[in-house]
Amino acid sequence: MLFTLVTKGKLDIDTAAEEAGVSVSEFEKLMSEAGYKVPESV
Repeated sequence: MLFTLVTKGKLDIDTAAEEAGVSVSEFEKLMSEAGYKVPESV
């Protein structure tokens, strides 16, 4: 669910990582491994 919200731009990756209890880099790795596109930083 968090991955989908981040992908759709409804939740920023920092908040999603915090909610998941992992670092941003770990969250990005998990997203990628799950087949989700990690959004580009602005």
